[in-house]
Amino acid sequence: MVSDLGNLQADPEMVRARGEIDRTAIANRKELTYCAPAVRKLKEMMCSWGVIMFFMAALPLAGAQDVLRDDARDVWLVMLGVTLLILGAIPAVILLVGIVSCFRRTLVRRAGIQVKGRVIPWPESRSDLYVAGDRVFLAGRDGSPVPLPATGLGIGGFKKRQERAIAQCESIWLWGVTHGVAEEHGRYIRLQDEDMQRDREVFEIRAGLRSSATFNG
Repeated sequence: MVSDLGNLQADPEMVRARGEIDRTAIANRKELTYCAPAVRKLKEMMCSWGVIMFFMAALPLAGAQDVLRDDARDVWLVMLGVTLLILGAIPAVILLVGIVSCFRRTLVRRAGIQVKGRVIPWPESRSDLYVAGDRVFLAGRDGSPVPLPATGLGIGGFKKRQERAIAQCESIWLWGVTHGVAEEHGRYIRLQDEDMQRDREVFEIRAGLRSSATFNG
């Protein structure tokens, strides 16, 4: 593992992506907001598993409506209807949660980075912000990775989305520094998951944030 990292080199395109941000515009913004394009997300969700969940919910619920009609008095029919209601409600809730997730966003404010209704305190080091795949992550103080919803999204293939996430990574830290809420303390938090930590180190080397010489020897 160490030798593999030691042989890695910085990717010029990833390094370039770090500098492709409008520093003045970012510094002048009161907050940063990253929103998922809901229509696209909904389409992707419905094409992958949403349609299946829809029918798994609709068919039992429709059956329950027929069974639990007004003149139904048989206790077995009532129990069957209730069972169908439960069977339909489970996939309906899963589908609803999936729909709600399509509208998630990341808010960057003075108080912290707001994700899924909770505010995460500002990281104590630039190294706590990194990219995995095509999304920005935050290394939690307990060593757990926290994905930032809606980052990296946009038009283009994986490479473009990854470069967009890299630029957003820089933008978030720059915004915090210019607004006096982020300061480099030099503390590096390792992720508890070794595989995810290795992926993070690969990103750091390829993005020019860390030298591969660190892993030599």
